[in-house]
Formats: sequence, structure tokens, C-alpha cells
Amino acid sequence: MAPSEFVAARAALVRELKAEGRKDEAAAVQQLRRPRLAEHALNMVARAHGGVVADWAQAASAVDAAQSLAIGGGGALQLREATIALRSAHAAVLEAAVRELGDSGAAQRDEVAEALRSLAHPQGVPLLQAGVVGSQQLGDLVLFAGAPEPVVNRRPAGERPRQATPAPATQQQPPPASPPRPTVDAKQLRAHERAAAAAQAESQRADQALHAARAALAAAKDAVAAATERSAHARGAARAAAQALDQLRAGEPTA
Repeated sequence: MAPSEFVAARAALVRELKAEGRKDEAAAVQQLRRPRLAEHALNMVARAHGGVVADWAQAASAVDAAQSLAIGGGGALQLREATIALRSAHAAVLEAAVRELGDSGAAQRDEVAEALRSLAHPQGVPLLQAGVVGSQQLGDLVLFAGAPEPVVNRRPAGERPRQATPAPATQQQPPPASPPRPTVDAKQLRAHERAAAAAQAESQRADQALHAARAALAAAKDAVAAATERSAHARGAARAAAQALDQLRAGEPTA
């Protein structure tokens, strides 16, 4: 479903849920926000290229496990290898998303890359796997070590870099503890999954109707061609019969 169609589809689903007396689910659906174009591209990849997303999810999980092992004092090699694999999987998903956007893909590349990077954590991976990226704000989460760096603004040509001010020497402090990772809102996730499934079903019905219409159009064209050919033959036969009748009336021999 294109982002431009999201609001109307969300409103229709909310009305349907309310009519069925499912007020809590209707309220959850109503809170779903419209995905950005970059997020929509990632959702299309999840539906059209499940294998690419599965490879990315597996690589992200491997980095998470290797990162935990490295924090414990070991697994540096595993973390390095897992990071390389995640970067490769990130590139594959990014390229697929750019292709899905067609002519607007190149202009959205940086936005898609940043959106994909923001999903590289245990709470973001299920959203891409389910094809519901953009269903909720993820906030500031702890990313995997292997997540590619975000896109940064490049310095205009000719501009000199600013001289960094040396920081005052301070006593080295231990790194701060990682903040707790928030959990995904299961109710919102299920609601968005139902919305995505309903949109997918509607898309399939529309494709079937289009196929049937094209088949009917082809059959109609064949019928028109056959009728045109019969009409031409009939007109020729009528002209020949009229000519023969005129010859008989004039007393002339017919062929």
C-alpha cells in the first residue's frame, strides 16, 4: 500500500473494527502513523524479497549474539565477521528498496539507508520482517555494532574544516551502562499486521479483477475481428447476388 493510500485504508479498517465491537483494536489501528516513502520501500522489500530480508535479519541476530559475547571479553573475531555479513546484507536490502521505488529510488537512497539502519536492533528487526516499518516510533535505541553509520552531510567544496578544540584531560571513566531496550507494542504490531494483510488481500483481488478484465477485452477483440470478417464476406456475397439478379433481369447469362 502506497503511503498516499494509507490514511483512507486506516480509516476504513477502524470503521470495520468498530462495527464489530472491537474498540481496543480500532483505537490501536487509529494510532498507527503513515509510513514515510523510505519506510514504504522497505515494507515492499519485505513482501517481494523475503529472502533478502531474512538474510538481513539473520545477520543482525548474529551481530547481537557476537556483541554480547564480545562484551563478556571474547568473540572479537566472531563480531568482526558478523559485522561484515550485516553490512553486506544491509547493502542488499538497500538496493532492493531503491529498485522498488523505481524512478524516485535514487533520490530516496539516503533516507532508505538511514531508515534501515534505525531498524538494526532486536526491536526493529521484527518490524521489517513483518513488513510494518513505520507503524510506531522507535525512539533512541541501542543499535547493533554492525549497523552501517548514518548518512552525514558532506562539507561544501572549498570550505575549510574547522579546527577541533582539544578536550581538557580528564580522568578516564568507565563506559556508561547501556539503557534498557524498550519492547515493541504487541497490540500495535498485530493491528498493523492485520492492516497489511487486508491491503495485500485487496491488492490480490484487484490483480485478479484486472486479469479478468484483460481476458474479457482480448475475447471481445477476437469477437469483433471475427464479426468484421463475417460482415465483409456477407457484403461481398450480397454484391455478387445483386449483380447476378441484375443480369437475370436484363436477360444476360450469369457466370
